[in-house]
Amino acid sequence: MDRSRKERMIQGARKMMRKYPLLKGPITFGLTLWLLVYYICDWFASNTKKLISLAVLLVFYTISCSFCAPIFQTDRVQEQQVFTEHLETEEITLAAVSETAVTEMTEKSPEAESAQPEEEIINPEAEDSEDINNYSSDEILADYAPEDLKLVEEEDEEISAEDWSLLLVNNRHPIPEDYEFTLGVIRGSLQCDERIIPPFLNMLQAAKKDGITLEVCSPYRTLDRQEYLFDRKIVRYMKRGMSYMDAYKLSARVVNVPGTSEHQIGLALDIYTDSYKSLDEGFGETAAGIWLRENCGEYGFILRYPKGKEYITGIEYEPWHFRYVGRTAAKEIMEQGLTLEEFLETLE
Repeated sequence: MDRSRKERMIQGARKMMRKYPLLKGPITFGLTLWLLVYYICDWFASNTKKLISLAVLLVFYTISCSFCAPIFQTDRVQEQQVFTEHLETEEITLAAVSETAVTEMTEKSPEAESAQPEEEIINPEAEDSEDINNYSSDEILADYAPEDLKLVEEEDEEISAEDWSLLLVNNRHPIPEDYEFTLGVIRGSLQCDERIIPPFLNMLQAAKKDGITLEVCSPYRTLDRQEYLFDRKIVRYMKRGMSYMDAYKLSARVVNVPGTSEHQIGLALDIYTDSYKSLDEGFGETAAGIWLRENCGEYGFILRYPKGKEYITGIEYEPWHFRYVGRTAAKEIMEQGLTLEEFLETLE
C-alpha cells in the first residue's frame, strides 16, 4: 500500500466523523486498527532480507546442535566416570584397610560378635574396654604433688588462628606432615600433649570439689591405633552386608579417618565417669557430662562434637570427647555454642 492511499484513508475517515459525529468513536477505532496492520505489514516488507537471514541462522544452529549434543554427552559421561574412579581410589587409600586386616577381622567367631551387638555401640573405644587403660580423677591426682595441683589462674589472651592449640584437624584438614609436639604422661600409659596437662589437672580437681569423679579412657592415640579402630569399624559394617564404600562412608561418621583424628595430636581426651562407663549419647545426660559441658571452657577445653552440628564437624554427637583450645577460645566457643570450625571462621 503506497503512502498516498494511506493519506486518502485518513482524510476519508475525518470526513465521515464530521458527517456522522455519533460514529466518531467506532470510526476512530477502525482507523487505528487499520493503521496498526498497515505499519506491521510495512515493517515486514522493508525487513524481509533481515528476517530471511535470521531464519537461515536458526536452522543452521539447530542442525549443528543435533550433531554436537551426543559428543558433549559422551564427554560428560567420561569425565564423570574418571572423577568417580579417582574419588574411589582416594577413599580406598585413606581407609588404609589391607586385605590381610579385613580377612583377619572377618574370621572372628560369630559368638564374639553377638556378645556385644553393634547397634548398641556408637564409639569404637567402648567395644574393647578391657584393652584400654582408664584412670579415675582420684588415681590421676594421687600421682601429683600438692604444688603440681595448684590451680593455675590463666588470663585471657589474644588469640590467632595460627596458635598451636587451635590447629584444625578433621576429615577435610588432615594432620600436617611436619606437625610436632612433646608427649607428657597423665598416668600409666595415658599420654597427651604435655602443654595441656596442667589445665587438665585443674579441671579434674575442680570437678572433684563439686563431687564429680571423672575418668579418662582415651587421650593420645598412635596412627596404628587409629587405623585399627577405623579398620575394625569398616569390617563390622561389611559383615552386615554393606559394600566396602558404604561401610567406609558410614565409619567415617563415627571414627575419624586415620591421619585426621585429634587424638593423634594429643589435644583430645575421651572422658566418662565411674557410674557411667559407656561412650554413648547417654553420658551427656549424666551429672558428669553436664558438669563438663558447663565448666570445661574455664579450663581451656570444648565439647568438640556437639549435638546438632554434625553437618559442620562431620562427626556424630560425642558428649565424651573434649578438645583443648586454650581458655580464651574455649570460653567463647562454649558460651556461643560454636564448633571449632565456626570459631576459626570468625578469626579469618
